[in-house]
Amino acid sequence: MTEQPITSLTSESGNPKSGQKKHTPRIATVGCGYFSQYHHEAWSRLPVYHVGVCDHQKPRANAFQKEFGVEDAFDNFQEMMRQTQPDLVDIILPPEQHLAHIRLALEIRGSCDLSKTFYAKH
Repeated sequence: MTEQPITSLTSESGNPKSGQKKHTPRIATVGCGYFSQYHHEAWSRLPVYHVGVCDHQKPRANAFQKEFGVEDAFDNFQEMMRQTQPDLVDIILPPEQHLAHIRLALEIRGSCDLSKTFYAKH
């Protein structure tokens, strides 16, 4: 299987002959620590609608909102999920926090693509 470059993250909804427009994915990110700058910079180069950024320190979320052109900033993950209704959530947190945020995202949104697998200690 050969890898093909991603040329667009938009997808057709329904029959292309029906006149329906392409859907631009709505993404939200949680975590504004050191490593998240690389995620946010990458998202800013892709054809996505970045609807929300969240960090427990609201000033950091506000800074990322301004720097990367994100629609809104939050300090409460559940509030961000309810208000923004993203198609995809990028969890940019320490691994031990992934599972809790995955559960919250699915509980609130019902169906959502996540950029992380869950982490659990055995």
